[in-house]
Amino acid sequence: MSINLKTVFPVACFLAWLFFVVSCEEPAEPIDPPVDVIPDTTIIIGSGDTITVPIDTIIASFSFTNNNCTAICSLSFTNASYNATSYLWDFGDPILGEPSTSTAANPSHSYKTSGTFLVVLKATRGTQSSTYTQMVTITRPNLPYTIGTAKSEYGNGVVQTTDGGYMVVGSRQVGNGNLNVYLFKTDASRNVLWESNFGGSANDRGYAIEATPDGDFIIAGYTESTGAGLKDIYLIRANAAGGTKWRTTIGGAGTDEGLAVALSNDGGFVVLGSTQDDVNNTNKDVVLAKTDAYGNLLWEKRFDPGGPKEAYCIQATPDGGYLIGGFNSSFPTNLPPFEGVSYLVKTDGDGNILWENDDIPNLFHIKSIGNTADGGFILAGLRNKYTDLAHIILAKINADGTLEWSKSDYTSGALYDEVNRIRQTSDGGYILCGAADASPYQTPARKDILVIKTDGAGNEIWAKRFRDGAEYGAGYDIRETADGGYIVAGSLLVELVEFVSSDFDVYLLKLDANGNAE
Repeated sequence: MSINLKTVFPVACFLAWLFFVVSCEEPAEPIDPPVDVIPDTTIIIGSGDTITVPIDTIIASFSFTNNNCTAICSLSFTNASYNATSYLWDFGDPILGEPSTSTAANPSHSYKTSGTFLVVLKATRGTQSSTYTQMVTITRPNLPYTIGTAKSEYGNGVVQTTDGGYMVVGSRQVGNGNLNVYLFKTDASRNVLWESNFGGSANDRGYAIEATPDGDFIIAGYTESTGAGLKDIYLIRANAAGGTKWRTTIGGAGTDEGLAVALSNDGGFVVLGSTQDDVNNTNKDVVLAKTDAYGNLLWEKRFDPGGPKEAYCIQATPDGGYLIGGFNSSFPTNLPPFEGVSYLVKTDGDGNILWENDDIPNLFHIKSIGNTADGGFILAGLRNKYTDLAHIILAKINADGTLEWSKSDYTSGALYDEVNRIRQTSDGGYILCGAADASPYQTPARKDILVIKTDGAGNEIWAKRFRDGAEYGAGYDIRETADGGYIVAGSLLVELVEFVSSDFDVYLLKLDANGNAE
């Protein structure tokens, strides 16, 4: 048999080439057995960001509404956690006696005070857990007619100035948490023009202010920062720009407080206060002290040393003397009904007692005295038994202390009223301020600032109450203004954390002749 080489040779060459190519390729990699792949999932966390995580991961997350709301306010929290079965919230608001945690899935929490709080959510499933945090901001209330900061300020006395503005004295909390005497000036619209603090590293308070004929102002209070004792009476003479002309202290080794001040006919000052000889002396004495125009002490008188009497108010009288009002707690037992009597003393210009009157029916504490146009006096105080509730009583006396009339039929609070200042008005009537319970048996107590206008016989014309959304208010001084209205200085409790801290503001309230806020 013959072979056709022309046919065989090309086939052989092709087979040889194919063998060469196949034999030169790298051997294939071995194939691993198949494995389970954990899938991913995409979620949105509480901040609004989108993240991708393994599907079996625990993620804690939440969002909330009403951020930057004004205290007191409630925030609702929406749980956006992934793969969790239980939750523990910490709202960063540790108020004594109130819960600041929750195990609810979507809780709400009421924030009582302003500030920035760290909210923490711990989400758990079995032994696995995840934590997520966000900051919450609560805004401090901004109430009408208030002047103050996140620390406390108190308004105790007010004088209208010749330019139509107001000079206000009180106390202000400073950096170390203690109080300084606080003096500030406003324009007629109650915009603060300047502020002054007087005091040191301890507590110092201002209780009363009067304008002097030459345009200065005399302030009475107490100081713990300087002086001879635990507390001393503090007298400050300030000029119209808030600068200090002089400061002086009066007192011994114990506790002395200046509560009221009056101008004397010779250009000096008379300050009324209380004194205790030492820290162990439980009985207070009434003290009356006279200085010259430069703060030099001229004399000091104590009334009934060791006796259970207190004085709160003083009024310079047309004859150059002084009328002092307070409380005589000489009752037979220490059990109810706590029957006490008013304490009313008239002195001459040297502090010598001319007469006393402890027999004004139903008058308990005398808290304020005002001169009347007929040469007599108007007294404002409280009824004489706690069992009758503490309601306001007004009494009119003549120049020698004889009672002309008394009235106690006034708009009152749910339980207890408070009166702090009374003055005769240009129409022959009276204007007074204090406080009244907003509701009975509530803790902490809720009080309104109370302002009452009467005619010349003590009959109520109108009564108004003010609180402007605060929990507590009290009026401490009131004066008729040049336009026939009234200016009230007091304090409002802007924020309260029970048993922890309080935040008061000065309350400067302008009323028209009918008691409407302006």
